[in-house]
Order: sequence, then structure tokens, then C-alpha cells
Amino acid sequence: MNKQMDWTDVAAAIPFGIENTVSRGNLKRRLGLSDRTVRKYIEKARENGVIIINLQNSEGYFKADETDLNNIARQFNQNENRAMSILVQQKFLRRILAKAGRMDGKKAIVLEEEEDIGNRIADEIIEKCF
Repeated sequence: MNKQMDWTDVAAAIPFGIENTVSRGNLKRRLGLSDRTVRKYIEKARENGVIIINLQNSEGYFKADETDLNNIARQFNQNENRAMSILVQQKFLRRILAKAGRMDGKKAIVLEEEEDIGNRIADEIIEKCF
């Protein structure tokens, strides 16, 4: 009986060392997984403490051990920049949603489509009446 693939299989297929970088396309082909699944499993491996580096140079992925501090620092800075970019955008999105009364603490309120249309119509009627 074949074992179903999981994040540990993807982590095991990524070699140690920048000189052994492997592309996501190569991982997809070797493991028979979709691109989305490979990305998901890489993220899951990272969440479980596996140090997987992608220097965003179109070369791919490699694992690093705790002695590869320069590449760990590069990955750290990349992650930090990406996170800050997202947080900056969140500020503007939050402002719009708060103005519309669509924030519940730190969570945005998502309405069903019919509910959203109904609210817009109600808002238009209220505006016309007052």
C-alpha cells in the first residue's frame, strides 16, 4: 500500500546546501504533486522548523542547517520585507473597512453577496431619505 505524500516527503526531497538547489518544478515532477501542493507542503515544513531557503533568484529551494547563517539571514530579511509590505497594505484596507463598519476588532466582516447587495440598497434609501 502506497503512503500518501505529506510535507515530510517534500522536506526530505529538498537537499541541503545552496549548491544543491532544486526548483519547484523539479519537486513537482519528482513527487507527482501539483505546484500548489508543493508550495503548501514547503510552508508546512517551515512551520515545523525545517529551514528551507529560497533566495528568490529563480534557482529554487535548499535546506540550511544552523551554521549557514548568511543564507538564513537572507531568508529572514526577505520574509521581513514581505511581511512589512503586507502590513502596510493592511493599514489602508483596514481604514476602508472600518469606515464602512465592516471591522469586528481585528477581523474584517465578510457578508454574503445577497446581504452585501441588500446593505448597499438600504444605504442608498437611507441617504435619499435624509
